[in-house]
Amino acid sequence: MSYSHLLGMLTAFSLYVIISLFFYKPPVTHTPEVLPYAYFHNTPTDLPAPKPKQTSKQSINSSLEAQFGLPKGILFSIHQKETSGRCKVNSKVNAKGCFQFMDITILDIKQRFNYSFNPYNYEESAKAAALKLKYLYNRFAKNYKANIKVLWALTLAAYNAGYGTVTRKGWTTNLSTYSALVKNITFKETQNYVKTIIPKLF
Repeated sequence: MSYSHLLGMLTAFSLYVIISLFFYKPPVTHTPEVLPYAYFHNTPTDLPAPKPKQTSKQSINSSLEAQFGLPKGILFSIHQKETSGRCKVNSKVNAKGCFQFMDITILDIKQRFNYSFNPYNYEESAKAAALKLKYLYNRFAKNYKANIKVLWALTLAAYNAGYGTVTRKGWTTNLSTYSALVKNITFKETQNYVKTIIPKLF
């Protein structure tokens, strides 16, 4: 092979390498995209967690009235009568919370029913009221013969003024009718209490 022939081959090879390098494109490689966990689980990461739904007073009342066999609407009516629908309130005589419990009544409910509660918490105090109402109603139903409207009127009178007051003051002497009972209630506050609530229940 002559020198000129070898030189021509080297020149041609060099030209081929230069052209190949000039037009060379590296193969495209796809790096998998790292997606957030929320992408696959459809969970928005930029939104705050939803607040737990609070139970309404109406549903609390309905549940307790069904559980304890109370007239529908009695808890709402008592709550409105006692505090006009408020809970963070104390009376002049230091009755407390949503259903205006005195300290002695709170202690009695704790001891009698083994139930401690916060009088300013609606759900807890509504249950306490339901326990007390059912207890009073059962006592009157056991000891006196009267229709259901009269028995619940007695219950409300005792809830307001105390069971002992109802029996000692002679308010049970005439239970033939609701009107007769109301006339016998000598405390105007308690009489008004009963007259305000009972018509909403019966």
